[in-house]
Amino acid sequence: MLLENLEQVYERIKLAAKQASNEEELRHNVSKVLDEIAREFGVSGRLEKSTQLLESKKVFRGRIDALYGGVIIEYKSPGKLKEKQAFNSALDQVINYIKSEAKSEEFYPYYLGVLFDGSTIAFVRYWGGSFKVNGPLPFTFEAFEHLVDALRGLTRKPLDAEMLLRDFGPKSRITEEVLRAFYSALESPKSDRTEMLFEDWRRIFSQVCSYTPEKLKKLAEFYGFKEADPERLTFALHTYYTLLMKLIVSEIVSVLSEGLTGSVLARLNESYLSDVESFRFVLTELEDGGLFRQLGIRNFLEADYFAWYLEEWSGEVARAVYEITKALMDYEPATVEQTPERVEDLFKRLYQNLVPREIRHSLGEYFTPDWLAELTLDEAGYDGNPEKRVLDPACGSGTFLVLAIKRAKEWGLRHWGTSADAQLRLLESITSNIVGIDLNPLAVLAARGNYLIALGKLIRYRVDDITIPVYLADSITVSTKTSARGGKRIALKTVAGEFEVPKEVIDSKLMDKVFQAIEDGLRRNMKKGQFIVYLHMKLGGKRLSDDTIDAISVLYEKLWKLEQEGKDRIWTRVLRNAFAPLTIGNFDFVIGNPPWINWESLPENYRELTKPLWEYYGLEKGSGKGMGRVKRDMSMLFVARTFDRYLKPGGRLAFLVPFTLFKTQAGAGFRRFLTYGRRREPRIPVKLLKVHDLVTLYPFEGATTRTGLLVIEKTEKTEFPVPLIVWNWPDTRGADVEATLEEVKEKAAIHQLVFMPIEEGKPESPWMMTTVKAYEGLKKALGSSEYRAYAGVFTGLDGAYWVEIIREVAPGRVLIQNVGKTMKKSIKRVQKVVETDLIFPVLRGKNAKKWYCNPEGWILLPIDKNGDIIPPSELKLKYPLTYDFFTALLDELISRNAEPFKTKLRIYKEKPIEIAERSGMPFYAVLNSQVSIAPYKVGWKHISGAISGKAQLDVFVIPTLQDKPMIPTHGIMHIPTSSEDEAHYIASILNSTIARFIVASYGLEVHITTDVPKRIYIPTFDPSNQLHLELAELSKKAHEIAKEKYELLDRIKSLKKSLKGTRGEERKRIKDEIRELEEELAEVEKKLGEVEKEIDEKVAELYGITWEELEEIERLYTVLMNAEP
Repeated sequence: MLLENLEQVYERIKLAAKQASNEEELRHNVSKVLDEIAREFGVSGRLEKSTQLLESKKVFRGRIDALYGGVIIEYKSPGKLKEKQAFNSALDQVINYIKSEAKSEEFYPYYLGVLFDGSTIAFVRYWGGSFKVNGPLPFTFEAFEHLVDALRGLTRKPLDAEMLLRDFGPKSRITEEVLRAFYSALESPKSDRTEMLFEDWRRIFSQVCSYTPEKLKKLAEFYGFKEADPERLTFALHTYYTLLMKLIVSEIVSVLSEGLTGSVLARLNESYLSDVESFRFVLTELEDGGLFRQLGIRNFLEADYFAWYLEEWSGEVARAVYEITKALMDYEPATVEQTPERVEDLFKRLYQNLVPREIRHSLGEYFTPDWLAELTLDEAGYDGNPEKRVLDPACGSGTFLVLAIKRAKEWGLRHWGTSADAQLRLLESITSNIVGIDLNPLAVLAARGNYLIALGKLIRYRVDDITIPVYLADSITVSTKTSARGGKRIALKTVAGEFEVPKEVIDSKLMDKVFQAIEDGLRRNMKKGQFIVYLHMKLGGKRLSDDTIDAISVLYEKLWKLEQEGKDRIWTRVLRNAFAPLTIGNFDFVIGNPPWINWESLPENYRELTKPLWEYYGLEKGSGKGMGRVKRDMSMLFVARTFDRYLKPGGRLAFLVPFTLFKTQAGAGFRRFLTYGRRREPRIPVKLLKVHDLVTLYPFEGATTRTGLLVIEKTEKTEFPVPLIVWNWPDTRGADVEATLEEVKEKAAIHQLVFMPIEEGKPESPWMMTTVKAYEGLKKALGSSEYRAYAGVFTGLDGAYWVEIIREVAPGRVLIQNVGKTMKKSIKRVQKVVETDLIFPVLRGKNAKKWYCNPEGWILLPIDKNGDIIPPSELKLKYPLTYDFFTALLDELISRNAEPFKTKLRIYKEKPIEIAERSGMPFYAVLNSQVSIAPYKVGWKHISGAISGKAQLDVFVIPTLQDKPMIPTHGIMHIPTSSEDEAHYIASILNSTIARFIVASYGLEVHITTDVPKRIYIPTFDPSNQLHLELAELSKKAHEIAKEKYELLDRIKSLKKSLKGTRGEERKRIKDEIRELEEELAEVEKKLGEVEKEIDEKVAELYGITWEELEEIERLYTVLMNAEP
């Protein structure tokens, strides 16, 4: 067969080309040979005449879902393609042929054009929106192989995520069959080792994501396993996915290694048809890493938790695995060479679709789009120099590693050339210097697979075996102990027990030798004494202390015992990986996307393990007391720890982090670290170079995470202002995950701002987004006021206190019913008569807007005229009906979960109500009622604005209504005032662009708290100050106009709703009315804008802010609100 000796075929084509004297002879001679090759692939080729283009071409057509739909060969006279004009003319021809064959642009990528003149060849493909040309190239054997692979690609599917998901996606027949077989085996495993691996996987999985069995139930339901154990099903799914990866990578590496071992899939399929045990034998060889070691890959399958199915072997398992191998035989592994862009980060795209996005996000799993990873590498300053060291300490599926390798290969090509020595140097540099770590076994295998694919043909130049530098380990923690003799131990806890490795082994760089000796000893079943002799021999004269030798001996005995119980094979490799972070050295660049996980959601033992690190780096020092008071994100610890542990002096770290860290209380200690580093010995210098605000780009597959990018350097210290790059996206969909970085840059509006602590000299305070020019004006308005803000009434159970008035039954008496159902909870409804004195209008967030509030509904509050809770003895006498109403809801009220109610009302569950009332909080008590009954209040909502990472302060005056104070709910912050004028004066200041900009610059849209008057200096109202009175009057005017505006909006909305189902004259009449109201609305909004402009000018005068400074503040406010024209 021709395909068994391609070198001879290559020589035949060279001879045929040499004997040709013109284009026609070349076409005839070479086509004869290519036709023979094509027939072996089951493909026929023919010479075709194009009536439109009046040219002939050789066309080989493939199956409809093949890698190539067609290969079009354009022959030219011998030597002709060396002429530039002739080459360009031929190139235009073959591009036109592709367009003619494909009919429409969407099918262009499925065709390959070939130009050939006997000594020169070129390949033409359509990808990424344009035709790409590889050539002109000399017609070498490698170029001929590329052509042969293209012909084979006519009969096989491309190895890309889209195609693979058709056969192996969540709803495919194969996936269902494999999951059922694997899950059934896991339900009642035959082997103790299987259960042990599952339990240790569960331990690790709980540390790498916000994982609870409840969250995994959704995954079980998605796959149709409603009654399944969600953890075991997830383990089965991970096993399926990893097996798919192993089989795909084995084929790809076989191609990249020039077929040194032949096709693993072919061997598997042949062995299955022979007998099931032969099939198992080949799989065992694959899972043990033997097949990869034959290909020169030392550690692709190292520390792998997912080969357990071989222990649970059955006919059902064998059939399921065979379905995978049989379907994969339809795919073309040469895709990695033919169309490499199809397989870039292949396994990330596969996993993204195997687990639904919503479930992945609920587990805290977000995949970084390539354009964002490219931006991170750019900002770190990594230009691809392979001799610079790069680490991704939370590498996931390897996105950053793959792109770093791509840059390194391009750099190597430019600077070192393409010689074999240069390629070997490049391979060795990449595998020594581009390193990844992750704690997720699934992610590590995916990253190793993507790493190998990214290396591509470089693998062919290896001299020694390759170790893929991606390790299954925890980047930030290490547990140390001290032996009785004082020797240091590094410990790792697993479900198989705790393993200790002497620190001397790691410090002496002997870890690989020691673990290799242990593996050899276990494989040869050496007793302890034999092993110690063998160890000394392997160390080659290097001496270790007696304490260290004793510790190694204990470790070996533990592993030997596990081996005898059938529970080893994995643990030596787990340990080798776990301690890798201590041996990999320091790096020029640390880059990546660390886990964004709430510290509180991690297992308790892991929280305890990491707690000393929070304290060591000063990250726990927020404005609150104790780590439990604020929600801390693990990304903060990742930044500090990896910066300290892995970065060289002068090196740079570039991480994607929650943008909220620069603004919230939880980030106070982190901001201090970014400013000063660690100031105590051992000192850690930190210089924050730059921050990117990427919030409105929503880069993670439609998730509304607030994304930031920081770049820090291990030099000197941070100096303010810190450069801040704000990216504003023009729509709410965010940037496409498939976009290129250039496309994102072209569409986004990019602004140069700076970060400054809102409190000068206090970097732990929230950081303002501003410019130096604007800050000069803004700092005149910064500072603390005499005014204090408070949250509205907090009931802990709104459904009990919010009421509907059904009717008046007597003077001072009304029949009411509690609403029962609110957004958070539903409780029983009670209908009773109560006293009207204790019923107040209630203002909820949905009924409040800038310059406007309109209460909807009522609240029953058991308070006196000072806002104090009326004691039970007094309430029973003065307001017995109200007391009866609350008594009817006693069980619900004393079961409130929020503090302090939960603790203080517990007594009602333990003692009779008469005793509990005398010694505890009244069971109907509420909080914040004293300040909420002020006759006038200035309010704003706790949550306001789009998800942008910037607070939107919309202020309104809360008046008295029908001689009763309007009561704000807990979600409304407010400043109580003594007069209407004072309230309107404060409202004008806080609704000014100056104040709104300040709050937007340091606050978040979900966290506009009571600290506003602590950040903005509001001069105390003086009724004799003309400017103060003018501001009060302007606020009143703005409130009047705003009332008109919102009433018009309500009418327009109502009319638009009434259009449904109307036609003819009636429809025309409604549309005309809507148009008139919209014109009226535009005039009203114009009037309101003029008043607001006047307020801005008056507030600027109040603070002494210049016209130039005010203009800059107004300009920047539109940037922060993403409203620039």
